[in-house]
Amino acid sequence: MLITNKEPRIHHLGEHVRLLPGANEVDAKAWEAAKKIAVVRHYLDEGTFIEHATKSATAIGSLAPAEAIRLVGETFDEALLQQMRAAEKRAEVLAAIEAQVAKVQLPAEKAKRK
Repeated sequence: MLITNKEPRIHHLGEHVRLLPGANEVDAKAWEAAKKIAVVRHYLDEGTFIEHATKSATAIGSLAPAEAIRLVGETFDEALLQQMRAAEKRAEVLAAIEAQVAKVQLPAEKAKRK
């Protein structure tokens, strides 16, 4: 499942779900279990957590370009961004992914890539 956490903090939900700010890939069974927690239902109802129709980062190509770019801009997990990059073909979305990767990389990682 592709879940967005709109808050600028990490949420630990149950035993197997951790949501970083932005987009997160979560095991479907673990997410279904987490949704039984009252506070998770509350966050879903108020829009803090968003369940996407796209089930994984590799399906980002099914989103409209503007929605894909917004999702990329809200993602802080570099590995997830790399998965998006591998699945994406549209130039404007690829440019957004590259820009976001540059923002979230640790300084040591940036130095290695130069």
